[in-house]
Amino acid sequence: MAMTIKNGIANIKAFIARDVSYATYLSGGSWNKTTIKDIRQLSGDRVGIYVQFGKDAPNTINGIRLYGQDGRIWAESTDLNLTKTKSAQGFLYRFTIHVVQEAE
Repeated sequence: MAMTIKNGIANIKAFIARDVSYATYLSGGSWNKTTIKDIRQLSGDRVGIYVQFGKDAPNTINGIRLYGQDGRIWAESTDLNLTKTKSAQGFLYRFTIHVVQEAE
């Protein structure tokens, strides 16, 4: 069984941080482009991709897609039900990618 070493995992995490370039969110049945606020190397084998929604964001967001530099969908979560409260100035959504190795 082949095992990925720590350096390999670190390289994959760095690739994710370099390649993911923007996001879209689903609200009211349509996808809208938005920017990524930050991409962070988290503890362990995780990468956090943060999307900031300001006070002008829609009240409900039902999905988020991440796109690579080539414009193709990189990852998505389409089963969301994020609801902004009336007093909210906005919110920050973290899309977490956990890099794991599985043996077959």
